[in-house]
Amino acid sequence: MSKLIFVAGPYTAPTDAQIEANIQRCERLSLGAIALGCGVICANSMGRKWDGKTPTLEQVMVSAKLCLSRCDGLLVAEGWENSTGTKQEIQEAVRLGIPTFYDLTTLKNFLSKGG
Repeated sequence: MSKLIFVAGPYTAPTDAQIEANIQRCERLSLGAIALGCGVICANSMGRKWDGKTPTLEQVMVSAKLCLSRCDGLLVAEGWENSTGTKQEIQEAVRLGIPTFYDLTTLKNFLSKGG
């Protein structure tokens, strides 16, 4: 059975180019998870065209935690250590007992063992 994976990582950054790089990092992970047979929710991609109408972190986290609660795993992008939102998503995954993966290899191993 396929797994639904929430992909999390830093979003905010000092420049638009750095924000785009953060989004693309999560999208690459999403494509990797899809290649492994997973469905994905990539919240960073959803915010790309908000054109300066970005909600507050608190508003984003309500949505992110709700989506995460429906998922079978959390896949975390590089740079998470500097992201308040991603750290909250990791804490929520731990609270809910949702496995957290920090790279595609670990996710692949989990899936190969019937995870």
